[in-house]
Amino acid sequence: MARSGRVLCLVAAVAAVLHASWTFVPGPLRRQAVPLAASAAVLAPLPAFADGVDAAAKKLADASYPMVKAVDWATTDVLDKYMAKVPTTKEFSKAILDLSVSLDPKLVKDAVAAHKKAVDAMGPDFVTPLKNHEEVTVALAKMFAAAPKDKIKAVFDATPSVKDLNAAWYAQMPKADADATFVAFKELAEAVKAAPVTQVAPVAAPSMDGPIGMAAKKLADASYPMIKSLDWAGTGVLDKYVAKTPATKESIAAFLDAGLAMDPKLIQGATQAHLDALKEVDGKLVTSLKGHEEVTVAIAKLIASAPPATIKKVFDTVPNIQGLNADWFATMPMTDAIKSYQAFLETATAVAADLVAYKWFSEVVCCRILAVSFRAEEKLFVAMARSGRVLCLVAAVAAVLHASWTFVPGPLRRQAVPLAASAAVLAPLPAFADGVDTAAKKLADASYPMVKAVDWATTDVLDKYMAKVPTTKEFSKAILDLSVSLDPKLVKDAVAAHKKAVDAMGPDFVTPLKNHEEVTVALAKMFAAAPKDKIKAVFDATPSVKDLNAAWYAQMPKADADATFVAFKELAEAVKAAPVTQVAPVAAPSMDGPIGMAAKKLADASYPMIKSLDWAGTGVLDKYVAKTPATKESIAAFLDAGLAMDPKLIQGATQAHLDALKEVDGKLVTSLKGHEEVTVAIAKLIASAPPATIKKVFDTVPNIQGLNADWFATMPMTDAIKSYQAFLETATAVAADLVAYKLFSEVVCCRILAVSFRAEEKLFVAMARSGRVLCLVAAVAAVLHASWTFVPGPLRRQAVPLAASAAVLAPLPAFADGVDTAAKKLADASYPMVKAVDWATTDVLDKYMAKVPTTKEFSKAILDLSVSLDPKLVKDAVAAHKKAVDAMGPDFVTPLKNHEEVTVALAKMFAAAPKDKIKAVFDATPSVKDLNAAWYAQMPKADADATFVAFKELAEAVKAAPVTQVAPVAAPSMDGPIGMAAKKLADASYPMIKSLDWAGTGVLDKYVAKTPATKESIAAFLDAGLAMDPKLIQGATQAHLDALKEVDGKLVTSLKGHEEVTVAIAKLIASAPPATIKKVFDTVPNIQGLNADWFATMPMTDAIKSYQAFLETATAVAAAKR
Repeated sequence: MARSGRVLCLVAAVAAVLHASWTFVPGPLRRQAVPLAASAAVLAPLPAFADGVDAAAKKLADASYPMVKAVDWATTDVLDKYMAKVPTTKEFSKAILDLSVSLDPKLVKDAVAAHKKAVDAMGPDFVTPLKNHEEVTVALAKMFAAAPKDKIKAVFDATPSVKDLNAAWYAQMPKADADATFVAFKELAEAVKAAPVTQVAPVAAPSMDGPIGMAAKKLADASYPMIKSLDWAGTGVLDKYVAKTPATKESIAAFLDAGLAMDPKLIQGATQAHLDALKEVDGKLVTSLKGHEEVTVAIAKLIASAPPATIKKVFDTVPNIQGLNADWFATMPMTDAIKSYQAFLETATAVAADLVAYKWFSEVVCCRILAVSFRAEEKLFVAMARSGRVLCLVAAVAAVLHASWTFVPGPLRRQAVPLAASAAVLAPLPAFADGVDTAAKKLADASYPMVKAVDWATTDVLDKYMAKVPTTKEFSKAILDLSVSLDPKLVKDAVAAHKKAVDAMGPDFVTPLKNHEEVTVALAKMFAAAPKDKIKAVFDATPSVKDLNAAWYAQMPKADADATFVAFKELAEAVKAAPVTQVAPVAAPSMDGPIGMAAKKLADASYPMIKSLDWAGTGVLDKYVAKTPATKESIAAFLDAGLAMDPKLIQGATQAHLDALKEVDGKLVTSLKGHEEVTVAIAKLIASAPPATIKKVFDTVPNIQGLNADWFATMPMTDAIKSYQAFLETATAVAADLVAYKLFSEVVCCRILAVSFRAEEKLFVAMARSGRVLCLVAAVAAVLHASWTFVPGPLRRQAVPLAASAAVLAPLPAFADGVDTAAKKLADASYPMVKAVDWATTDVLDKYMAKVPTTKEFSKAILDLSVSLDPKLVKDAVAAHKKAVDAMGPDFVTPLKNHEEVTVALAKMFAAAPKDKIKAVFDATPSVKDLNAAWYAQMPKADADATFVAFKELAEAVKAAPVTQVAPVAAPSMDGPIGMAAKKLADASYPMIKSLDWAGTGVLDKYVAKTPATKESIAAFLDAGLAMDPKLIQGATQAHLDALKEVDGKLVTSLKGHEEVTVAIAKLIASAPPATIKKVFDTVPNIQGLNADWFATMPMTDAIKSYQAFLETATAVAAAKR
């Protein structure tokens, strides 16, 4: 920044605004305002004469401008040399912070704005026009003039070797100019000294509450082990970065823009948090955990106060920031790095800065997936070979794991080199007969002295071989062609034997003889059943295979080598004579489904990086393997992953690689289509293994963060960000941690997108088709209506046993009877009709709905009644209904006893409700008399008459019953992680909501018409309703009612209404156990078909945005249940 021409005291302004934001995992403040020392030197008490601050500052600017123009700001090393020899001190950091919290925020902002203007005007030599230089100097002078003079002096006193620094700066200009500048500085210093101080009200460090605070605290806790492990007083991570990183006009401007966009109060609060933390630092300048938490929370809230695009621009313009990130992560163990990453993911989501998070992720952690390519595979084979598996070990591992090691696959490169050695002797050789088992055991015994003699941790046989042998398409094809022909069962046996051997091996990477025998026998059986021409093809395609064999044999005494060679020949002959097991071909997995779609998107996003590399010659993994030792834990983790994967998908992934290989170019890069197929195959393969098994691979691979940094250095940052975003979607679809939300990725977010009153009303109708006629839904709606839009899928005849029990609960001519007695009488009278109707086929409601339009009045009446129902009585009614559903038979008819219990429970619920609201439902239901007549026509006239009389009696008893006043419950607030995430989802899905005519949409009509009810889905909905928080049910209903007030002619509410409804539903669902919600999705028939219809109504870009927002909501909901 000092190189930009802002003279000596520029950074004071920037530091005051931005010093805290420069590190998300904060360390101590180190030299971030060093140039302030120079200005502090002359702003301290000096002999005085009076002049106005403005005039004196302008005079200083004019006097110093010749120096500004004379210095080559791109190369000057004044500060580099100073910083290289001056240690950080707690006193200096404290003085800088103490001054910063005392600066007038308005004057600070003015100074930064002046500086931004000057940067925009500066030329390629980093020099701004004189006018801008004057404005910056005046703004800084005013800022310091209003500050406490003792705090300015404290900075001067605490700056180590400040006089030497000042002398070095003055040496940059002719003596006459230096003298004039010094005189002008003295005049300005005196004017500053005489100026009155502006008292700045103290601002406390931000609290740790709220979603950002909680997430940032978690991040602080996860990163603290790394913070403690470093000596911040002496660490050179930033020194090296600064020394080799040039300034750019764009990065300077981006920093200044970010500072201007942040909340001044939060800037003060973040500075105060640093100052508080400084009080507790130890000799290595490490603060306490509490101090680290407070600083991290303050910075997170500070960043969240600026627009995401502004923050993103800082990362986009800072040169080579990924190199800095790599150096930071290299300072901590992988397990801590992963924990920090996971915590950062939560913090970034809480900050809700989509683009901020992605940049950091792509530079730091997620590239561990991108890094695992076939080049990686080849090198990991080397590590595996070092474990003591002799020559043909990797063939087994390759067959199971070769595909899973590349999430963004690269070309095939020597990934089964040790196989060459075994292939060499498994090719046709002079014969004598022996059983495969016996011959394999004999080979194991003969080779074991060599296994024990070799130092597997250091042997470089394969390293040297691979360093001089190029990759060829022919070799890759031969390996893959053999792999798809191996018997999956025998492959699995070989890997299991290897896993057992790894578990038994000692620190020298040597397993006991018994295990070595088992591995050799298992591999021999696997190869014996394979096509012999394909084994020979591997041998023929392996470059310089004889040299490799000779090098291996040179590892053992000649007598042992000869015995091993003879045993190999015997085994080769036995293998040659063995019958081949024909393996049915398996096609590459299709690209459909959520995993397929997400992985295809990842492939498309990462393809520019894939194309940019020369996979035949890239050395990224060579360097990594050369310095990375194998570990028993990482080998075991790879084998466990292979054993856990679906064998069919392993074959499919291998076939995808083979297909892709047909289209590779001279750099071993396949076509986009081939890359897509391979990526999809690998994603589906990984998804077939338990998440914990896959995670263990990454947790145990040493120093993978260093590899990640090298990979990312090969691609433009914009491509890295796109790849990360696509990877995030793929990983979510693979269901890494979301468990129940795997199904969410399949149904995507249509359950949210369905939130409208048309959807709600249609789902009410589906409920009514169960025989609940017109006002039954009021009961069920009170518990479930809000959740129907978040967990969509119509309820079709799912409460059949309640047939017509509420059809005439509106006020009718009266005579008195107790509610319980009258309800039981109605149940008994209507039961013959309940048994007579074929609930699976009756079309009374289908015909009614086909000709009756939705109205705002009907929706309002239903909701208005729902919020007035007694929550306890509603729950009793739903519980009775659940009991009845559990007892009903295949004809959807429940026993009379259950029918009575349901009818009584509903009657009590309506009897306690306001009668005018019940009547309003009746009045607002279109053509209600026609509907009633249609129901009565379902039963013999005598039964119909008896039912009607019983209904009239119950209606009168209900009318006479006292009303239970229900306290109103407001719609849930939008705060907290769930509220914030759901609001974001609402904003993302609103364009689709607005584009549909909900008064006329047929999406749900068609679905309901062709989807039968099931006892399981009805029971799942009722269980979900019973599990939800009654207060949140009322709140969600109120949110719908509020939103209804703002609907237009298409029954679309305002954005605010849509936000409130979405938040209410999200919080409602979060109140129920995840397993209960998941069961709804598992039991609703053909919900994918409904989802497809929903997505067909919206542009794909809107669908993707909605999906991404939904993932965040689902994550927040899931987190609430942990």
